[in-house]
Amino acid sequence: STWEGCPLKYKRDVIDQRSTFKGNIYTIFGTLVHEYIQDMLCDKRPWIGFAKNFKEDFEKVCFKNMEIINKYSPKLVEEFAKDGILILDAIRTRRKNSWKNWKFISAEHKLLLNIPEPYECNVVDSRKTIEDKVNIRYNKVPKFKGFIDLVMENDDGDIVLIDLKTSTRAWDKYKKSDPIIKAQLKFYKYFYHLEKNIPLNKIKTEYIVLVRKGKNKIQKVEHSFGIRALTNEMT
Repeated sequence: STWEGCPLKYKRDVIDQRSTFKGNIYTIFGTLVHEYIQDMLCDKRPWIGFAKNFKEDFEKVCFKNMEIINKYSPKLVEEFAKDGILILDAIRTRRKNSWKNWKFISAEHKLLLNIPEPYECNVVDSRKTIEDKVNIRYNKVPKFKGFIDLVMENDDGDIVLIDLKTSTRAWDKYKKSDPIIKAQLKFYKYFYHLEKNIPLNKIKTEYIVLVRKGKNKIQKVEHSFGIRALTNEMT
């Protein structure tokens, strides 16, 4: 999305690593909620007493980032803490119900694979210097790097790749159909298929949107991609 918006910003933020963004309460909240969900599903954190633990950890991370947190009202910070607890409780309920018989495989699964040829960069002349920088940094071998939040096996024996997204409100139809957002799951499916040699029709993909404002704290957004959609994305 950064590249599509401005290649020069991509060069500054990603290649040269000169981004001035230090985060905000949304990124602080989202990171901690991600960690809790992944750790509890991995049995690295206890489900018992998670509400008290999350509140304490959120307070600690806010204290460490006081320069950022001071920009927000204490009331809003307290709301975030409560929202996090409600989201985690919704995940616990899902684990007991629809995920009851699912097999948990991994969290934060790292993908780092060469992009198979033939591939096309489709870079115009004005971007050549950026393309060269990318090639130099990655030793001229195009690679895909990604981290899948959750990898699970459902009741039918299919692999389900899940990406967690924290959001103030549930996604609307435009957000769900955003091609850049959908591309993330396409790449996860394609490269997980390459890494594990699992047939594409045995891999499912979905977003779990963790909603702060709204009665339903979990919104499942499923996407189904065939070989044509994946090929088009790669080229």
